[in-house]
Amino acid sequence: MKITLINGEVVNLFKGRYSNMRPALFAKTDEGFPSGVLSINVPELDLAPDEIVIKTYSEGALLNYVKALSDAGVIDDQVLYWVEIGYVRVPVFKAHLENVPEGSY
Repeated sequence: MKITLINGEVVNLFKGRYSNMRPALFAKTDEGFPSGVLSINVPELDLAPDEIVIKTYSEGALLNYVKALSDAGVIDDQVLYWVEIGYVRVPVFKAHLENVPEGSY
């Protein structure tokens, strides 16, 4: 599944699983090189099966990742709730991963 980030970069989106079986989202270039991990694994957080934590603490990541993922229908466009991880707050979204292909980072 291709998504376009707000900076114009087009990447291929894949889903995978963290070791605790939580969903993971990551992007690769057309050449197969890693472009970025868009999700975060927070083992101590009690997430519902259709919830995902999106990485937003890199510069511009909130707008870049969230808009691209919501435009593609991968996540809802509204934050369900925010959680604190160390010194940063990150959003939890409802995920719709059924159309995202499986892959590995």
